Amino acid sequence: MLGKTHMAVGVAATLAFTRQPTLPELILAGGVGAVGAVISDIDVGTSESHKEANKIIAMVTITMIGIGVLDHYVQLGIWDRIKSNRAVYQLVISGLVFIAICMYGKEQPHRSFMHSILALGLLSGIIAVIYLPAVKYFSIGFLSHLVLDMFNYKKVRLLYPMKKGVCFRMFHARGMANDIAFITGIIVAVVEVAMAIWQNSQWIFFLQSRL
Repeated sequence: MLGKTHMAVGVAATLAFTRQPTLPELILAGGVGAVGAVISDIDVGTSESHKEANKIIAMVTITMIGIGVLDHYVQLGIWDRIKSNRAVYQLVISGLVFIAICMYGKEQPHRSFMHSILALGLLSGIIAVIYLPAVKYFSIGFLSHLVLDMFNYKKVRLLYPMKKGVCFRMFHARGMANDIAFITGIIVAVVEVAMAIWQNSQWIFFLQSRL
């Protein structure tokens, strides 16, 4: 599947399988879920499609910058909560380890290490050190990527470093199934966001009526 499809499905799955009581948490869930959904394909850089790897890295970077900007201007409080729960050196070390794992994964064959349960566990563990509530969002996004790729024709080495992999040989990455998955992901994500906004507005209205 293409990067945009993985992102759409990842965000949709994250929002559908988790419930965010506040809009800031909705934004956090969508952003982290998107990162989890596309980060596996950083290993495309070792295949013929180097441009795809650059696009994925750009999407991850833009997403993280977007969360940072929103945190600063909308006062989401994400950074304040991180600072209050973790020492600065833990954040720095965790960030460096996360980057190191991704750099290692980028140099591995496509759909090997970065498409494995091992990578999911390592990266999720690092995120748990940085900000524990974000782990479920990242994990769901990451798992959505693995599930989609298993329907393609190239094996996904879920149990890396074992050589064997899993594939159902049902769809091509750029075929009609990709378009259907992308559109479905967009629709589900929009519906989930609309429902969350509606629920939050109803709650705010209820509180205001009581004051």
